[in-house]
Amino acid sequence: MPLAAAVLIDSAADRVFDYAVPDAWVSRVVPGVRVSVPLRGRKAAGTVMAVRDRSEVVLPDGVELKPLAGLLDEDPLIAPKL
Repeated sequence: MPLAAAVLIDSAADRVFDYAVPDAWVSRVVPGVRVSVPLRGRKAAGTVMAVRDRSEVVLPDGVELKPLAGLLDEDPLIAPKL
């Protein structure tokens, strides 16, 4: 099972959605990094708030998280909590 990234969507500042982290990006997806995600048939920008071993969302059998669509930044724009 892939890691899950909790992403705060820019256009919906009060909504956090979980997305699967592609294996190739595991070391690069950290809290504070901006990403592109699929959302309602389009791409949306957001900020990774957390990365977890598994999603906290309960999905029906046979349904998987959608993967992140892209990395918008190489380095986190927001520092983790001190």
